Amino acid sequence: MGVGYQVSPLCQIRSVDMASLPETPTGAEWGLPDLPSGMRIIPWEQIEKSLHSPSKSEIIRWRDQLREKYRERLGEVLHWDEDDEFCASEDVGVHSAVLLCHVAFTFETMGEREAASLLRELSDVSNEQLCRESEATDHAGYQTRFRQLLLGASLWLPFRRDIVIEEADWAGHPVKIGSVIALSEQLADLREFMKRADPDVTLWSHVSDEPPTVLCKAWQCSEPIAVLAAKAIERRLPMWTTG
Repeated sequence: MGVGYQVSPLCQIRSVDMASLPETPTGAEWGLPDLPSGMRIIPWEQIEKSLHSPSKSEIIRWRDQLREKYRERLGEVLHWDEDDEFCASEDVGVHSAVLLCHVAFTFETMGEREAASLLRELSDVSNEQLCRESEATDHAGYQTRFRQLLLGASLWLPFRRDIVIEEADWAGHPVKIGSVIALSEQLADLREFMKRADPDVTLWSHVSDEPPTVLCKAWQCSEPIAVLAAKAIERRLPMWTTG
């Protein structure tokens, strides 16, 4: 299971219109046992028919509303080109993405020396510990140098100010919006820490086998995200994630 990251105009986002999907109450016709309540088996052909992308006009209208509302707070004019046809995407493992946040949290709360000592030989982190950290960073007013990673942003726009904005998106759904420039800078700081803690982390590229430690897993996850963030900055485009 993976988390997708993409750099593109927002009109390229595709989401599923759940209301248009057919009901499939059991898995019997697929030769499977009954599904838990609320679960359905939907053929990909049906899902594909229900995919929806926002129009350029509604994205531009939403962008311009953000521009006016946050002009003073951002200190710049928010803009990107919805006519740009560029698209680049990568998937990373869900657990690795969580471990990347764990490394950032540990580095910040323990300091470099203690965090490096703890993380260097650590092979994994319990779900209970990860949940406690997630609850801590969800606390209102939580302050962190890694806010673009830890405060739950799922959309990073091409502005410089290191803030995370909570707004409704173009469809009225709540979303946390960060800065792709600040994200790139914070990833660079975190990756430098990981290299200092264990120089061998750089051996674990995005296409390598399963890394042996938390640091190596976090490094492997950070690499494609850092590359995509650099592309977003170069093209002055949004970057977004599926989770």
